[in-house]
Amino acid sequence: MVIGIYLVIAFLVFVAIACEKFTHDAAFHTRWEAIRIGALVGVFWLPIVVMIALGIFYSYIHDRGTM
Repeated sequence: MVIGIYLVIAFLVFVAIACEKFTHDAAFHTRWEAIRIGALVGVFWLPIVVMIALGIFYSYIHDRGTM
């Protein structure tokens, strides 16, 4: 469960850094375009990260329940 939380935090930091890099290199009128690209990347990766975190969480609960 802790690993899943760390994965989600690392993912959010990665998206923030990617958006900052896009917006830092771009002009103001392309800033929203860069944020939109970052949001699309986030929407693509978020279900994968959530499923990994849920899998770790459920396996942790299942192991605790059987022990």
